[in-house]
Amino acid sequence: MKVFISWSGKISGQIGEIFRFWLPSVLQSVKPYYTPDDIEKGARWNTEIAQELKDSKIGILFVTRENLNSAWLLFEAGALSTQLTKSHVCPLLIGIDNNDLKGPLNQFQTTSFNKKEIFKLLSTINSQLAEGKLEEDVLSKVFEKWWPDLERDVNKVSKENKDVDAKPIRSERDLIEEILQLARLINKKENPQQKQAVSIGAVKHLLNNFENIYTLVRAHSQDVEVMGKLKELSKSVIHIPIQLFGREQIEPDISRVWSLKYVCDDDIPF
Repeated sequence: MKVFISWSGKISGQIGEIFRFWLPSVLQSVKPYYTPDDIEKGARWNTEIAQELKDSKIGILFVTRENLNSAWLLFEAGALSTQLTKSHVCPLLIGIDNNDLKGPLNQFQTTSFNKKEIFKLLSTINSQLAEGKLEEDVLSKVFEKWWPDLERDVNKVSKENKDVDAKPIRSERDLIEEILQLARLINKKENPQQKQAVSIGAVKHLLNNFENIYTLVRAHSQDVEVMGKLKELSKSVIHIPIQLFGREQIEPDISRVWSLKYVCDDDIPF
């Protein structure tokens, strides 16, 4: 059975690689998919990685302080969520906890890196095996044998990168969280004074981030479905800022987002 390992950043990548070799030691029927670097992930997104996402039954996302805002991690989380049930998309938190996690990753049940939680994750993976599924008592014994190796290797990576872990987590997590904050203001029909709690600078930041993500997706994917979903998201990205501030106040940012194209031949604007 295939397990998709999603990572972004140095620490996340190193720990993802540890799990790549550790999982088959415990569950021999598991075949993790792990691509070795971000550049390769980008270059191969529309071919091999897209197929691996479709074929995988479990997705593990290695979330650290350094990748909370990673476009790749959020993109792969979204892709996994369209293929799998929420219980089979598993954000594994390294050096952070649930209070640090905001945005779209909040919809999934997270796993912290400790013995009890990792065993639960392993049990979830084991339950999906068609062949090679272990009885609970056998799984427990095998886990007890291999857990010390995993704990040692992951703690070593964390210790070597303790300076990164000491850095404070930024309060602005990701593009999606900003969209949700703006949407709540509109839906609650708050008065103009309350709306000003969202600054025009934050709105411009939202528009610029959307444009950056569009550029990233456009460069690495010609998937019609992906571009279609991005097009639908753009409607909210355009509508909400206009409702809050009016179009004149957020030009030329709004015009750039408005003019983005969502078809492969670049002939027809949205």
